[in-house]
Amino acid sequence: MPNLLQIALSYYGLFEWKDGTNPKLKEIFGRVGRILGYNFEQYDDSILSWCGVFMAEIFWEAGLGDYIPRDAQGARKWLSLGDSTDWQEVSVGEAVAGDVVVFWRNSPSSWQGHVALFVNDRKNGRIRTLGGNQSNGVVIRSYQKSKILKIYRYAGK
Repeated sequence: MPNLLQIALSYYGLFEWKDGTNPKLKEIFGRVGRILGYNFEQYDDSILSWCGVFMAEIFWEAGLGDYIPRDAQGARKWLSLGDSTDWQEVSVGEAVAGDVVVFWRNSPSSWQGHVALFVNDRKNGRIRTLGGNQSNGVVIRSYQKSKILKIYRYAGK
């Protein structure tokens, strides 16, 4: 099984820049854009919601490029992992470090969301995740369990 969390941790501490775009983020935007057929390099990192782009980068590095959703920049597009028999939906109580978590944002029916990797359950109604565009960087952050839409674990070979 690919270690998504280990790959994501190699980017830990990568942040947006206040003025202009961090060249490392621009590189990621460019690579993922080429994979998906988009020109993400045209965007400033403070404008593009890049959690899904970061997840696509991790998947690509892990050799899981076939599972990257077509519009990966949209966090809720990662719900499509559930369409594959190689991904198993798990409950928060079953989640382990490295599982993919998709959250809703603003409202459960909104198009907005967030995607990140499960780190641990804080047992206080919150979980910790590692992801991109969390406080404008790649960091570990706490989120409410009540905002989880789905959690997926890679069950392929």
